[in-house]
Amino acid sequence: MKKVALVAGAAVWFGLVFVVTFWMTFPSDTLAERLKYEVQEGSAGAYQLQVASVRPWWVGLSGTDVELYNLESRRGEDSAPKLLLAADKVRVRVGLLSWLLQTPTVSGGMVIGGGDIAFELQSEMDKRERLGVSVAKVEAREFPFIELLGLAGIPVDGSGVLDLEIDIEAPDGMRQAEGKIEITGTDLLITEIDPSVVGMDLGMEIPLDDIDIVIDITQGKAEISRGRIRSSKANVDLDGSLILRDDLSRSSANIGVVIELGEELAMFSAFLKDAKGTDDKFHYQCSGSLSRAPRCSAKSRSSVAGRSGSSRSSSSSRGSATTRPSTRTETSAEDRERRREEIRERLRQRREGAGSSSAERPSSSSDRGRDDEEFEDEDEEFEDEDEEFEDEDEEFEDEDEEFD
Repeated sequence: MKKVALVAGAAVWFGLVFVVTFWMTFPSDTLAERLKYEVQEGSAGAYQLQVASVRPWWVGLSGTDVELYNLESRRGEDSAPKLLLAADKVRVRVGLLSWLLQTPTVSGGMVIGGGDIAFELQSEMDKRERLGVSVAKVEAREFPFIELLGLAGIPVDGSGVLDLEIDIEAPDGMRQAEGKIEITGTDLLITEIDPSVVGMDLGMEIPLDDIDIVIDITQGKAEISRGRIRSSKANVDLDGSLILRDDLSRSSANIGVVIELGEELAMFSAFLKDAKGTDDKFHYQCSGSLSRAPRCSAKSRSSVAGRSGSSRSSSSSRGSATTRPSTRTETSAEDRERRREEIRERLRQRREGAGSSSAERPSSSSDRGRDDEEFEDEDEEFEDEDEEFEDEDEEFEDEDEEFD
């Protein structure tokens, strides 16, 4: 019995000494520098990581004062690094078994502005040996809503908390994702908002009595099934959808915004008269990719009046227009390559034409900005076409496997 107790005591003592020694001699500074290097090298210089210290956390790591910057700049934009994430603490651990199964799973949490976000991400390799997210679960309870808006690139000051829940499954990529996103909150207050966001200094506090947004994701299309923001100043209703891409920054959004001003903001109706509909509300349509700020434009009275009918007809036309051929006889490899070359040639001609015209006549910065936006839209169109070709190639490969 004494020998058993001696062995047990020795095992406990060994474990204690090992843990203390490991903790005291953990190479925090060296590992922090290594993480910075890996992020910059892995992103080909597009991202930069800053972290004050790194410590062990179960079978993972915990970092403090973590900041992530985007070093890429689009045409016409400031080349200064853009802050994407600033967290007081980030905890990350990996599932050891998931690495053996080639489906790496990462879980943990972040502390941002006193709020805690828990997450779990599972990834797997696709047919082209690219690592993509197959499962994404994010949950935040009573999270400061100004910090959440900050993550979305909207600088505001205020108070109040939101509940956030994201549950997405995408074993075949984000283009075929299924899931739901919910954002809810009550009794929020915006005390100050950057004038560049709304185009003017509002000079007043904005209470938000209720926020209730639900997004249902089916076959890669994220549809706003419920979008409601209620306030004594104004009521806002959202509808529309996002088309998800495997590179989420290239996902495209087409969102309708309907604003009903309260008595205190009635003075601003003159600035919004171009968007006023027959229902005395103000209607806007915002579209663009998630990688840059969306472009919003006022809807005409006729489009607002015929909204229901046009939406049904447009949805049916989109359904027929986006139907891709399912058999190899309808679209051959030569046809797909020819279409690729046509898009490339169109992009080349547009750039050469814009370059020659700009040399002949002086152009304003706004003109150059419009040209840059048109080129980016063309680039995204080509990338979307290219992804559709890749999907068709996968379908043909699957058919070949079935035939074999």
